[in-house]
Amino acid sequence: VQGGTVAISSCTISGNTAMVGGGAFIQGGTVAISSCTISGNTATYLGGGVFVGGATDTVAISLCTISGNTATNSGQGAGVFVSYGTVTIASSSITGNTAQYQGGGVYVQGGTVAISSCTIGGNAATNDGGGVYVGGGTVAISQSCTIGGNAADHGGGVTVSGGTVAISSSTITGNTADACCVWGGGDLDKAVVSWSILAQ
Repeated sequence: VQGGTVAISSCTISGNTAMVGGGAFIQGGTVAISSCTISGNTATYLGGGVFVGGATDTVAISLCTISGNTATNSGQGAGVFVSYGTVTIASSSITGNTAQYQGGGVYVQGGTVAISSCTIGGNAATNDGGGVYVGGGTVAISQSCTIGGNAADHGGGVTVSGGTVAISSSTITGNTADACCVWGGGDLDKAVVSWSILAQ
């Protein structure tokens, strides 16, 4: 998608391969993806499942399953990769995705991202951010999100290396890394956690 207004609903996007955005590539426009399964896709660099990269993008993902996608070649954001735009992910499951570098479930490089009532579980990254990696932008994780069972070298649940992150009313538990819950790499002051459960 590189412009216009697009609605995708009640569909399956699977088995696709691209350098960027294996399942869906969005760089311009307003896009709503609802009640879809995005699985088994591969990006050789960014966004195995979904890539969002336009400064004026408005993307809403709801009631979706994003699973089993990969980002290879030191890839980032196996489930979802966001570099610009405004993105909401609600009532969705992001599970079993694998990045060969950072952000097994979700990688945020920039933009404004709100994740609510979601499960981010069983994802893996070789380096940082098994569940979620935030390198820039503004990120809110809220409304009973569960981030669990993810694995990485650092920040099994969430890694914050830039931007600002607010986590509220959520559970981050059962992740595997030298810092299992939330890891800052020197930038943990950029994360605010409230009314949440953090546990190894």
